[in-house]
Amino acid sequence: MLKLYIPKLEDLWFREQLMSDKETMSYNEAWGGTIPFPKQKWESWYNYYIINNENKRFYSYLLDGNINEYVGEVSYHYDDNLKVFICGIIILSKYHSKGYGTEGLNLLCDVALKNGIATLYDNIGKNNNSINLFIKNGFIIEYETNEFIMVKKNL
Repeated sequence: MLKLYIPKLEDLWFREQLMSDKETMSYNEAWGGTIPFPKQKWESWYNYYIINNENKRFYSYLLDGNINEYVGEVSYHYDDNLKVFICGIIILSKYHSKGYGTEGLNLLCDVALKNGIATLYDNIGKNNNSINLFIKNGFIIEYETNEFIMVKKNL
């Protein structure tokens, strides 16, 4: 059973692992691939995304209770430039193609709706196959640029 788990500061080792895994972050290759997340950044990141989220940000791990392991992360944040909530989902590469993406995206949509958000968006890189995941789960293409596809879902 997949569930949302709001990490504690000391749990951010998993985010560090996720961001540094080349296969997991291959979707981000056009923008640099892996993303350094050293321990000295954990506290400020945690305070911003978890403690002082101002109801503009949500972040959670995806925890598979059957195997008692984190399999990915889901999030959303308010984009001040676009004036919309942008969501994100990352599944650790060893757990790809096991249904976690669909389950995680649905859990994220449910929590966003409970938090009063009517519509979620995501800007997905043109080379990212996860566009299929979003379309399969009720997102529609809002527009495309040379770099990304903007999808949205009315919750």
